[in-house]
Formats: sequence, C-alpha cells, structure tokens
Amino acid sequence: MALTHRITLANIHLAYAPTSCSPTQHTEAFVVFYFPLTHCGTTMQVAGDQLIYENWLVSGIHIQKGPQGSITRDSTFQLHVRCVFNASDFLPIQASIFPPPSPAPMTQPGPLRLELRIAKDETFSSYYGEDDYPIVRLLREPVHVEVRLLQRTDPNLVLLLHQCWGAPSANPFQQPQWPILSDGCPFKGDSYRTQMVALDGATPFQSHYQRFTVATFALLDSGSQRALRGLVYLFCSTSACHTSGLETCSTACSTGTTRQRRSSGHRNDTARPQDIVSSPGPVGFEDSYGQEPTLGPTDSNGNSSLRPLLWAVLLLPAVALVLGFGVFVA
Repeated sequence: MALTHRITLANIHLAYAPTSCSPTQHTEAFVVFYFPLTHCGTTMQVAGDQLIYENWLVSGIHIQKGPQGSITRDSTFQLHVRCVFNASDFLPIQASIFPPPSPAPMTQPGPLRLELRIAKDETFSSYYGEDDYPIVRLLREPVHVEVRLLQRTDPNLVLLLHQCWGAPSANPFQQPQWPILSDGCPFKGDSYRTQMVALDGATPFQSHYQRFTVATFALLDSGSQRALRGLVYLFCSTSACHTSGLETCSTACSTGTTRQRRSSGHRNDTARPQDIVSSPGPVGFEDSYGQEPTLGPTDSNGNSSLRPLLWAVLLLPAVALVLGFGVFVA
C-alpha cells in the first residue's frame, strides 16, 4: 500500500494491545505483526453465520519539546484490520479435559488480621466500641473476651490461642504480667480460673473465633506487693491451623476440656508463626468501695501514705480512753 504522507514505521503499533505484541519483523520499508486472532486486543463479534475479528494499526508521533512549545513532523496513521470467517466452515472436535489433582495442603507463614474485643455480657451479642474504653469493672467481676479471625472464609481454618495475659500498658512485653491462658488452656495457677466459652450454633465460621471469661484482677508491684494504680491491657498470641482429612487442630487440656490446637504433626510451639492481638483499650479495675487500686506509699494527692498514720492517731485516744475507764472502775 503506497502512502502519500510521511510516517515513522517504528512508531506503528496495535492500538489496544499490550507491549508484548510487538512486530515480528521490522525494516525501514515494512513492518510485520504476527499473532493469534484472539490476542493483542483483537475484538470478535458474531453477525449471522459469520465471525468478525477486528483490530487497529496506528502510529504514534514523535514530539519535540522547546522552551515555548512542542512540535512534531510525523503524520498520523490508522489501518483498520478486519477478518471475516463463515461459522459453517468450522468443524467440531471432541476433547476430554482432565483437571490436575488438587495440591496437597501446605503450611506457610503470613499475616493474620485479628481482633480482640470485649463483650458487654455473657451472651456475646454486643461489644464495647473504641470510645467506650477504658472499661471499669469491680475486682472479681467477669470480663467476656472474644478473639476472632477477620476476612477469611475458609471453613477449615482454625484460630488458635497460645498465650493470653494482662499487662499494665499498651506494650505487650511490659512487666509485671499475669497469665490468663497458657498454651491455649486456662492458667492453672489462678484460683479464679479462666472459663472457656463455647460458641452457639448460629455463629458462622465458628472455628475462626475463640471466647473466654476472665475474673478481673489488679496487678501488684513486684517489689512492694502493693496494687498498681492504672489500667490493665489484654493480649493474646495466636496462629491459624488448617485442618485436613488426616490431621485435626484439637488437643485436650488437663481439665478434660477440648481446646482447638494444632495437630500432632506440629508440636513445636516455638517454631509456629504467631501474631499478637490486643483489645482496643484497657480495663480499669476498682475495689468493692469504688476506689481504684493504688501503688506505693502515696497516690496523686499524697493521701495513701497518710492513711495508716491517720488511723494510728485516731486509735491512740480511743485506747487511752478505754484504759482510763478500766483504772477508774478498779
């Protein structure tokens, strides 16, 4: 095809094709494209008993930029390529498709999206929002905790709890700490042992949830053994297990209750990838008189250190009065 205007063959390309559909041959005089009909941006439509395949060859322009504007000396070029086939010319073939076998399950470390939240009551029907924290509870009152796996729809995926604990700050490694769950089971050293909560049948993807109830407590200073003022943050280390026909994700705690854990093929806890999840905010604990536990000899107003002395000052006149009355009677 003779052209009456100047074009640059190096700039000719298929209009809707990816960069991989480049010419198979290219010289100063011609350019050759070779590709299957259904590739490189080719469109296909059916008109009666005809199949029509269409594509466009276009040329780009070389732009030269100057200090006050831009120019080009190339002409634009468009070539409409159209191939028509009669559908009656196609012959049917018989083919059998054998899908490859399903791959075996594999363990792979990766991030988990988790959430630890506190329910408003034992039904776990509603939960505290971020604006509700800190939550205030009397000592020994129950706190209903739920850990769940987010954005996963695999019913064979099981959420595992390894360690759960309370700490005095948002830093999960801050000391002192108190264990709530140890190796996925209630901590044996607590006289108010954590209670694991079974899920109701209406909860979808039940294996993606873990629930337990812990009695509130106050952390003690390791030196003075006085109750720490402030808040308690809750943390859990977690991982996920994928069940298969030969393996399960459960084992028995010493109390006889069954907890969801990794199968016998994965016994090394230290080698298991784990994620730490925490509640949106802390829990504040009060004693039965509505006073928050305090640390050390003084509080923010300097009153705690004076209380023992004040009681002693008040008791001395009372003791002297009783003794004086006893001497008078005698």
